[in-house]
Amino acid sequence: MYQNAKFKLPKPYRLVCIRPMAKHTIQIAAKDFTLLLNNKTERDRILGDDNSDLDGALVFEALINASKKGVEVNIAQRSVPGGSVDSAFLEEHGYAHTRSLNFTKFFGTGILHTKAIVVDRKHFYVGSANMVLWSLTQRRELGIAVFDCPCLGEDIAKILDIYWQIGAPDAVIPENFPDPVKSPYNENSSMTVLLNDEESLVYFAVDPRQLIAGQRQTDLNAILHIINSAKEFVHIEVMDYLPTTYYLTENYFWPIIDDALKSAAYNNHVSIKLMISKYVDTLKESYPYFHSLVALNGSLPCSNNKTKCGTIEVRFITVPPYNITIPDTRYNHAKFMVTDNTAYIGTSNWVGDYFIATAGIGMVIKSAESTAITSAIWIVIYYTAIKSKQSPTNIPVYTKPSPLCANVPKCKIQIAETLPPGMYPPDGKLSSPTTSTWLNMISQAKHTIQIAAKDFSLLLNNKTERDRILGDDNSDLDGALVFEALINASKKGVEVNIAQRSVPGGSVDSAFLEEHGYAHTRSLNFTKFFGTGILHTKAIVVDRKHFYVGSANMVLWSLTQRRELGIAVFDCPCLGEDIAKILDIYWQIGAPEAVIPKNFPDPVKSSYNENSSMTVLLNDEENLVYFAVAPRQLVAGQRQTDINAILHIINTAKEFIHIEVMYYLPTTYYMTEN
Repeated sequence: MYQNAKFKLPKPYRLVCIRPMAKHTIQIAAKDFTLLLNNKTERDRILGDDNSDLDGALVFEALINASKKGVEVNIAQRSVPGGSVDSAFLEEHGYAHTRSLNFTKFFGTGILHTKAIVVDRKHFYVGSANMVLWSLTQRRELGIAVFDCPCLGEDIAKILDIYWQIGAPDAVIPENFPDPVKSPYNENSSMTVLLNDEESLVYFAVDPRQLIAGQRQTDLNAILHIINSAKEFVHIEVMDYLPTTYYLTENYFWPIIDDALKSAAYNNHVSIKLMISKYVDTLKESYPYFHSLVALNGSLPCSNNKTKCGTIEVRFITVPPYNITIPDTRYNHAKFMVTDNTAYIGTSNWVGDYFIATAGIGMVIKSAESTAITSAIWIVIYYTAIKSKQSPTNIPVYTKPSPLCANVPKCKIQIAETLPPGMYPPDGKLSSPTTSTWLNMISQAKHTIQIAAKDFSLLLNNKTERDRILGDDNSDLDGALVFEALINASKKGVEVNIAQRSVPGGSVDSAFLEEHGYAHTRSLNFTKFFGTGILHTKAIVVDRKHFYVGSANMVLWSLTQRRELGIAVFDCPCLGEDIAKILDIYWQIGAPEAVIPKNFPDPVKSSYNENSSMTVLLNDEENLVYFAVAPRQLVAGQRQTDINAILHIINTAKEFIHIEVMYYLPTTYYMTEN
């Protein structure tokens, strides 16, 4: 056990400003470093006679005074274009050394988001407050300050040592950090410390995982462990909450913490109370997830003869307006959690990105006093939120501004099937002929018809050859009807675009449509892109709301003489738009000199996959639907590959798997070396 340390919940500048404690070193980790309003004109315009900038100036002056007394000041800060004027001033005048961390260089995304000060490796602050003047006066912030505690001070200083190390020019993230920065402490091996005369178990956790040194654990795992080990309640206050990523080029569902909260309420019958900041930039995308959390209250089970039941509440914290308007102020910025047995102070918002590639610290304390103090602070804010009527029923409804199936009364779906002569359907009408389905769909076209075709051969153009093959048989009639329907649609002003497989000599039928102005065509040469492969898709999309997808080629025999099966959906702009994006990609890469981009443009990206399917009413029944594609190089957005979709379906089957396919071979077949 380590010596008795003084534990306070302070204003962050207490360490450097209230009394000059630093004798040797001050280490600072700062997402932002702006303590002064350097432009007097701008300062007077914003503040006038108000002194909200005084605290920032006091901290800035304290750092300068410490440096003048021989204290070494090291500032690890987020890399931003143009840098920080204030930290640059300290560096230029010899008052501090600075290093800027560019996480995009290391991870492709992310930032340094930590807010911490360590003095002489024995006093420290960690919490939500940025090294910014407004964090001292105009934002709600919360952090932990510990004094005279070299055991904890040394351990958190190691984290700032790592920031300093990777902030050096040309630095890389090592696979194994050197021993001096490694920590042996985590949830299973916490440090035993006397905090304000009470024995406490304490450890620090960090994110991202690439910055783990020694036995330290990730911030995310610490949060999950705290939630999972709660027996009575979990109270959370955080600025932003979203169970997805948000800042990536292609965001994805990230329900790890969300699932833990639901599990705690359901399985452990814990009371969950979540307070979120409501301000001008509140993530409106989070509203549906708040509704989903609160909606669980109707189905949470109880234990102990129904005397202990899980509950979930969500409230918003609104900081009241000030007598003057100051940009980027007046909101709750705190990030902490308290349960019946643990207090947690963090530096990260609870959004997926913050735990993947963004640097943050969480301090975990297990003791009666720390829990009591933190809980008391939380309760005061919670009941303030109640008085301001920020209740679960007040969660706004957010609708993403795009065509949604929820706004469509009903999508119509039918099976489109070709049964050659001699094959008979079972009793009862289960499907519609492929030909009539296509003709019905094409006849409804008002604006566009998009076709993806492995083959395009609807006619027998040589009469002699036709008579020799068919004689009096009319198996070619259906192909002629579809061909004529496309021409008639074009004559009515419908734009017909055909993306087809590139074949020597091309398609006579599609060439005829192109030459006579009835269609535009593009031929896709996959050998040029991938060295092998073809366009094998068979799909028709009409007005981006009706579509067919299945096995039938745009070939006369697929309409009469081959067994084919597909799905046709009508009056469904949500699904129609999503499959149309796939055909948009075919059209894009079918252009002359086209290449496969590393990142497709946003208009063709999809957000749907097995983990985030589209909810659609099909023939009055609710369904979860998504489209998958192959090859992987044509995946845009969150869409997944066809092979992964197939594997997921097989792996999740509980009773049976029925498959019908033309070929099955667990090897390659068409390559030079199979």
